[in-house]
Amino acid sequence: MATRKLSQTVCDRTKKPGYLNDGYGLYLATKKNPKTEVITKSWVFRFRDPADRYTTGPSKGLGRLRERGLGSFETYDLKEARLRAKQCRQQLGEGKNPIIEAKREKLRQQQQSAKAVTFHWCAQQLIAAKSQGWRNPKNAQQWHNTLDHYAKPINKLLVSDIATPDVRACLDPIWNRITETASRVRGRIEAVLAWAAVSGYREEGPNPARWKGHLGEVYAAPGLVKQRRRKAEGKSAHHASLDYRDMGAFMALLRQETSIQARCLELIVLTSVRASEACGARWEQFDLNEKYWRIPASDMKAGQDHLVPLSEQILRLIKSLPRLDDEYLFPSRIKTSIFISDNSVLLLAKRLKAGVTVHGFRSTMMNWAAEKTRHSREVRETALAHTENSKTVSAYLHTDFYTKRAALMKDWNNFCDLPPGHKATVTGINERTSA
Repeated sequence: MATRKLSQTVCDRTKKPGYLNDGYGLYLATKKNPKTEVITKSWVFRFRDPADRYTTGPSKGLGRLRERGLGSFETYDLKEARLRAKQCRQQLGEGKNPIIEAKREKLRQQQQSAKAVTFHWCAQQLIAAKSQGWRNPKNAQQWHNTLDHYAKPINKLLVSDIATPDVRACLDPIWNRITETASRVRGRIEAVLAWAAVSGYREEGPNPARWKGHLGEVYAAPGLVKQRRRKAEGKSAHHASLDYRDMGAFMALLRQETSIQARCLELIVLTSVRASEACGARWEQFDLNEKYWRIPASDMKAGQDHLVPLSEQILRLIKSLPRLDDEYLFPSRIKTSIFISDNSVLLLAKRLKAGVTVHGFRSTMMNWAAEKTRHSREVRETALAHTENSKTVSAYLHTDFYTKRAALMKDWNNFCDLPPGHKATVTGINERTSA
């Protein structure tokens, strides 16, 4: 039977290269670097691998000799090395290979360490990865802002530990108060947790921020909350719009404003584009000679290029803008944004006329065109870059009505120039006779 052969003193004093056997498979390995003369010592566990036996020769039937390192002599003393060797013998007794088990443990620790990242860190990685495919560069900043502000309860938590109660800690205070924002926050938290699971930072399984069959059981649907709130406040479910009969008075007030937001709002009114498309407008998109504004598909809701005809009023507006930036017509003075925000334009519109929304000016133009012009519905819808819902119709409709839209824009801009109180008259092309 093997017995203990070494003492701590012997181990401390030995300098001779080779192996000192302590018994039970434990050895002290001493090595000398031939170049530096430096002596190093380490503990090893030697064993016969029963899964890899010799098939020939004098050792036929015996397992091949293997060594598993147990650590440096400087780190572990003799007593500690014996405990580590004992663990290896126990593994052998269980039919396990100590070398393979050591590799598995190292991998487990690496995986555990990899999971020790916060929700905030994962959010940054997701935003960086996804932002290259987003149409609007403002989206990345919006994700940063909403998660930094509304996901505070989980931002510093390990992403691997986040569960449903943690997600609810973010949503409970805001769901019924700012439901639309809360719904975006929930979706973004879900996306970050999904990214973390796919990237190996948390266990794959049901996402604690998912809606269907989970949070949808404890929160009212966002659309219903919004409808009930607007009904209780006596508001329409649609974007509040200005009566077209008030456009003269509104434009008179707007043109007295000198801010960059005022010029952006004027461009929105005259062209009937969405606020995001105007705020992010680039100089390179405008051809003032050919009199058009080409909004690329990446900036459009429908994902298709949109050609906006430029009337004389729009051309004068564009030419009057100061060249504050080489890229954007309406650059932002805030370091966190590259062009002005939709919200800053909305605040101006509400200050000039309480209750209106920027998006509502598209409805104002549509209502005027429907009631006071002969421009066809197809031309009006195309002017707003609305896509045809009918697959049958869209399959045969291969036109953007550019010429007719230019006529519509001219009529609309002339109407916006009329003095306050002027009565609108029927204008425009009689589409039934000229189509």
